[in-house]
Amino acid sequence: EDILIGTPVTLRRHPDLHPVAGMLLNTLVLRHYPSGLKIVRDFLAEVRRRTTEAFENRDYPFEDLVDILDVPRNTARNPLFDVMLNLLNQSDYTGQIPAIPQSGDHLFDFHSVPSRFDITFSAVDMGEILYFSLEYSTVLFSTRTMERLIDYLKRIIRQLPHALEEPIVRIDVLSHTERE
Repeated sequence: EDILIGTPVTLRRHPDLHPVAGMLLNTLVLRHYPSGLKIVRDFLAEVRRRTTEAFENRDYPFEDLVDILDVPRNTARNPLFDVMLNLLNQSDYTGQIPAIPQSGDHLFDFHSVPSRFDITFSAVDMGEILYFSLEYSTVLFSTRTMERLIDYLKRIIRQLPHALEEPIVRIDVLSHTERE
């Protein structure tokens, strides 16, 4: 019930920084509390509000935050979060998008590649479709574990439009087989 997720943000908000060469990025840590008794709609509003507040502090250096929190450092781990979420607009995305299957069952494109974080979700807004990709640490997770995670996410996404007035705990993550 306490989730920390990292997300990269650009630091090119000021016009004087536009011509500067190189990537000017910072990392925000988004902290959310998805208590099982919270109503889904209320939790989503809370996520929006807390994320907007976090973005207001996007210029505060991540390393300074880590120093102030006096978190133990380990070169093999991120000091504040294990999961990175990278949301891109279509205009910002420079990678290749594979052909999107017409079936609604293929909401995620899945590849197992080494990752800088335990798990990195990337999403590209393609207008009518959100294209997701997933990277994960192959030292920590098996392909089967990630396939199950994707199945769980699909189940959650399919239920959300019908569960907005329900408590989070009512969202069914497990398949019938897993429940049995």
